[in-house]
Amino acid sequence: KKNEATVFVFLCIGFSWACWIPLVFAYRSGATELGEMSPITLALWLLGSWMPSLLALFLTWLHDGYAGIKIIGKNLIAQNRRLSGYLVALGIPSLIWIFSLLLVVRDPEFAFPLVVPARWMFIPIGFLAAIPFGPLGEELGWRGYLQPRLLSTLNPVLAGVIIGAI
Repeated sequence: KKNEATVFVFLCIGFSWACWIPLVFAYRSGATELGEMSPITLALWLLGSWMPSLLALFLTWLHDGYAGIKIIGKNLIAQNRRLSGYLVALGIPSLIWIFSLLLVVRDPEFAFPLVVPARWMFIPIGFLAAIPFGPLGEELGWRGYLQPRLLSTLNPVLAGVIIGAI
């Protein structure tokens, strides 16, 4: 299990960065926003973001077959039943963020003079788009695949610190 964890981490880092290198070149060529990048570069960015989850599914299937993938799914459902912890973890920062944004909309000179209130309609769209393309692309890999393997040899605190550092 320990070797599986090490292989998984190195594969995630390697494959993710192999996908993200075009972003570096696009940025160096002058593209500063996602809208200025080619569709292929954007697809590679998404693929790199989803690499932990994709590798977790592939490696689980490789080692344990379809039964292993079903176990990961059951574990995720069981973890998500404890919704109150997630609501607190997501809710408090979200409320602070929303309150800060409302202050800026009310008085653009308050904190960010360059903020244009007409662009505020993009905030909920960005927030909703960030969920499937951010944490959902990684969570299955780090918590669904790596964490159980680390917990088989390490205590929960050390396993959490390692995953947090990664």
